[in-house]
Amino acid sequence: MPRYNPSNSLHNPEKLFFAVLTGGRTASHWLTQMLSAHPKIFALQNGRNQLKRHLGKAMGITEYYDLLDHLGTSFDMAGDVHGVSLAETSHLKNKYGSNFRYAFMTRDPITRITSMKYMYPQEGFQRGLDMVNHVAQGTPLEMWDRVRYVNGTWLVGEAPIYKMEEITSEWSAVDSLLRYLAHNYSEGVNEAVSLAETVGGAFNKQRSSLRPGTNKFGSDRKIYSAEEDFEKWTGDERLYFRRHLNPSARRAYELMGYDLSFV
Repeated sequence: MPRYNPSNSLHNPEKLFFAVLTGGRTASHWLTQMLSAHPKIFALQNGRNQLKRHLGKAMGITEYYDLLDHLGTSFDMAGDVHGVSLAETSHLKNKYGSNFRYAFMTRDPITRITSMKYMYPQEGFQRGLDMVNHVAQGTPLEMWDRVRYVNGTWLVGEAPIYKMEEITSEWSAVDSLLRYLAHNYSEGVNEAVSLAETVGGAFNKQRSSLRPGTNKFGSDRKIYSAEEDFEKWTGDERLYFRRHLNPSARRAYELMGYDLSFV
C-alpha cells in the first residue's frame, strides 16, 4: 500500500461512506465488529480518538475520512461508529454528497446510566445523565408536540434511529441498518458477497456474547430490567435523576418507545 498523503488521496467516486452516531455504553464496539465482518466494509470504532493519542492532536473530520478512505482502499464502504458528531455530518455530506449516510443508535436511558455507573464508579452517574439529556439537543419541550420524530427519523437530524436493544437481538434490525447505510446494497457494495452469510454469521456469534437491552451490574453479573436497575440506584440518585432529567429528553425517549413511567 502506498504511503498515505492526504493531498494525493485518490477517491473512488463509487465508494460509500457512513457514520453511526452513538453515546457511550451503546454497544458501539459490538456494532463495529458486526460491520467489519463484511469483507467489503471497513469500519473503525471512534478511530479519531485513538489516533489523537498517537498524533498528540485532534484530526479534522474530513481529514479523518480521507484516512479511512485510504486505509479501506480495497473496500466498497468505509466509516466510523461512535466517532462523529451530528454537526460534523454536514461536512461529510458536502464532501461525499449522496455517497454518505449516517444513522443514530440509542439505548434505554436507565440501563445506559447504570452501565456508566458500573464502568466509571466515581463519575459514571453524572456522565450518563449528561449523555441522556443530550439526546434532545437543546430542543424546547414544546417543539416535541410538533411531531419531531416520525417513522424512526429525527427531523432535526434527518437520519433513522436504531435501538441498541433491537440491533443486538434482532437480525431484521441489523439488516435494516445495513441496507440503509449501503443504499440497499445496490450502489457500490459487491453483491456477489452475501450480507446474510457474512454479517449474519457474525451476528449470531456476537449475539451469544451480549444479551440484548441488558446490563452487567455488580460482581455477580446478574441481568436486570430498566425498572429493576432504577430501583437499585441510591435514593439520592433517583431523586437527582427525577429533578435533572431534561423534559425534552424524556419526551424524546418516550417517543422512541422507552418506558419511563416508573421514574
